[in-house]
Amino acid sequence: MDAIDRFGEALVQAGGRRHGRAWRLRAASCAGFEHTLRPLGSLSRLRVALVALALAFTTTAIALAATGVILTGAPVRTARHPSATVGEGIPVLGGTRLLALRAADPAGGLPWGMRVVHTTRGLICVQIGRVQDGHLGELGIDGAFGNDGRFHPLPADALPDVVSNFEGWNFENCAGPGEIYAGDSVGLEASAASSPPPGRGVAADRREISFGLLGTHAVSITYRSGSATHTQPVLPGLGAYLIVQRYASGRRLGGVSETVGSDLPYPYSGPASPNGALRTITYRYAGKLCTITGKEHSRPCGLSEYPPPRPAPLPVIREPLRVHLQIHGRVITAGELSFPAPYPVTSASQGYFLSARIGRHGVAGSGSDADVARGATVNIPIGGVLSLAHARSVTVEVSYTRFGTGIPESTAVGTLTIRLPPGTHAAPLPRPRRPPRRPQAARTPKR
Repeated sequence: MDAIDRFGEALVQAGGRRHGRAWRLRAASCAGFEHTLRPLGSLSRLRVALVALALAFTTTAIALAATGVILTGAPVRTARHPSATVGEGIPVLGGTRLLALRAADPAGGLPWGMRVVHTTRGLICVQIGRVQDGHLGELGIDGAFGNDGRFHPLPADALPDVVSNFEGWNFENCAGPGEIYAGDSVGLEASAASSPPPGRGVAADRREISFGLLGTHAVSITYRSGSATHTQPVLPGLGAYLIVQRYASGRRLGGVSETVGSDLPYPYSGPASPNGALRTITYRYAGKLCTITGKEHSRPCGLSEYPPPRPAPLPVIREPLRVHLQIHGRVITAGELSFPAPYPVTSASQGYFLSARIGRHGVAGSGSDADVARGATVNIPIGGVLSLAHARSVTVEVSYTRFGTGIPESTAVGTLTIRLPPGTHAAPLPRPRRPPRRPQAARTPKR
């Protein structure tokens, strides 16, 4: 009989004693000792039953923790329904896989794991969390999920643009076809649900996580752990690895970084350099091993000094650009630039982007994040660009860009000067109330 059954039986028994009949409690450790309690009202008996339930749950939780098993709670919530053609898309059929990688947590308990999600917009997303019974999820500790102590699985569609995680941001990284990287995160809590800002949380509950997808050429990694170094193979094919350590470096909490490369065929491959806890990465190119330390000053491993041949350039197709401004009380609260699409967008590796020069050295921009058919209307928000400009007029340029071969190919679509109506001004940028759910990674270009 589990704790819930015992609680239900106690409530039934308490409800049946409406007339205050006496009941006895025999001490199991004292045979023959009997103590008769005074008649109790139903409310008092209910209170006793609740206390008994709390003790039962506490005992059960301790026992489960000792065996490495945790009760399962509600799945991580999503804020909205994802779309197959917007943002990161949704997982393709059969495209979600929990990898065999496991990393022990420094404090014990459930191990850490990694799953890859292939999306309808051509991305490969990596999610990291705690693992129980073949499921990836988060724990109700460190303030997450009301500290319920349960395991909360991540649904298959719980990508960062739809996750409703009020504790912080859901840990994930997405890459396009042919892109490889060595990532690093400093400050994720042991719950795997939150990376609070500096000054919050307990340092002992923070983790430093090194992870990555190094591609088909990767063989092994060497990383530091305290004063020692360890070498381990990466997962073949993806080149995946995962290292979880206690926060002890004193590095900036909340920091996320990555070094990037390309998994193109030899000799045009581009190895990613070590990052985070990694000291070296070993690759195999044309049958020869090559170790990257990040200190190379030229293309190593016999790789080409030059990028792969470019495809035929995209023709320039000029389209008329139109602007719509939303004005309330002489304040421009929002704005949108629209035009017909000269090229279709069918994945996250293609898109339309807007850029504007701000001052002498600054550049601001935005873009579309949805698939669009040729000739359909593209809408790009410009409110943030107008707020950053602090000027009566802003000249913007729109381009179409694709990343099919690891090298961006871009062509201009149109240029327009946006002039603010007399007597109006752009709304100031809102102040963020909390850190973003998923900080933008600071990318270090490959050498």
